[in-house]
Amino acid sequence: MKRAGELNEDDVEAEMFKNRKARTAMYQAYVRKPLADEDLSKQLYELIQQCSANQQTKQGSNEVVKSVNRNTAEFVVIAGDVEPIEIVMHIPLCCEDRGVPYIWVESRASLGFAVKGHQTFNTSAVSVLVNDYSPLKSEIYSMRTLIDNMQGHD
Repeated sequence: MKRAGELNEDDVEAEMFKNRKARTAMYQAYVRKPLADEDLSKQLYELIQQCSANQQTKQGSNEVVKSVNRNTAEFVVIAGDVEPIEIVMHIPLCCEDRGVPYIWVESRASLGFAVKGHQTFNTSAVSVLVNDYSPLKSEIYSMRTLIDNMQGHD
């Protein structure tokens, strides 16, 4: 028989899960800066969709880091709902080392949909690549400038 104030195994597990979720949400709110608002997210997704059609994107944390280190990334978009968040925590550091602007968005599913065009693809991060002959060069440059200004860089 259970005494008042005692928790059974299921109660302990549920409480641990609830605490972990709250801690993760607090941690993500602290880490995900700058975070794109809804309008900027839509603009980013549209631009990523167009760049993806021109083979001007790399997706996934490993490919994004490679493009940043090779100086081929114009800017980076990182999904904020990646679980665990440590999967993408090194990307902002790499971007800051190389001077590449980055921004966080809410959903990895929306980011994946922008890249591949179907709902079954999720991605943790996307980099938009440099291409001097791209018809999207002016849009990419203006988005890079906007993201750079949000970070407080000159």
